[in-house]
Amino acid sequence: MTSLVGAVPRKSARRRMLAAALGATAVLAVAASVAQARPASTNLSLVAYSTPAGAFSKIIPAFQATAAGKDVTFSSPTAPSGPQAAAVHNGLPADVVNLSLAA
Repeated sequence: MTSLVGAVPRKSARRRMLAAALGATAVLAVAASVAQARPASTNLSLVAYSTPAGAFSKIIPAFQATAAGKDVTFSSPTAPSGPQAAAVHNGLPADVVNLSLAA
């Protein structure tokens, strides 16, 4: 039977899934708190590595369909964690930063 994880050890895949889930939870928490006291429209910047992108693509539209998500837009540049961390350190605006865990 072929593993769906491929060459990535299961423990590492679980960590990535957990990191993506935690990142998605953080996104929703920030978005909900911003939605409570915000101007007519809000843009949140989600800086992340590529793994959470799949979760964000489902969570963001679901949030935007709620009353709290009305008029909230998201920018979510994705890249490897190292370059993302350096970009944030060097001034890239970010409301939520979701980077991979160290192995």
